[in-house]
Amino acid sequence: MLSTIPLVVAGLSTGQKIGIASVGAVFIAFALISSFVMPKRNPDFPGRHLGWYIVVCVAFFVAMLSAVLVFGREKEEASAAEKPPAQTTPAPAPTTTSQGGAPKTVTGWDVFNARRATRGNRPNRRGRAA
Repeated sequence: MLSTIPLVVAGLSTGQKIGIASVGAVFIAFALISSFVMPKRNPDFPGRHLGWYIVVCVAFFVAMLSAVLVFGREKEEASAAEKPPAQTTPAPAPTTTSQGGAPKTVTGWDVFNARRATRGNRPNRRGRAA
């Protein structure tokens, strides 16, 4: 998962990178100031103003999420809106010929049942008969 982070960042434009980085830098600065500077100046920090401190923390959290949603959005391509959708033909279903010469469509259930039929009465992994 961590190996895809450079690819995601490379897909962002410079303006998007600056927007997310600036909101992140303000959030980090607030976190560092409120954890190191403010308690040194006022040992009772946040004290009576705990409610306001929580409101500011939630506001920074919402700002960071909003920045990721706004700045991380992909740009719509104008050429994609102008082109009509490509015409595609569906792929033919896999067929086999039966003895009569007429093609027979093979489904997933056919493959599953054929495998079960060839398995016989051998025990499965739990030691029970199939």
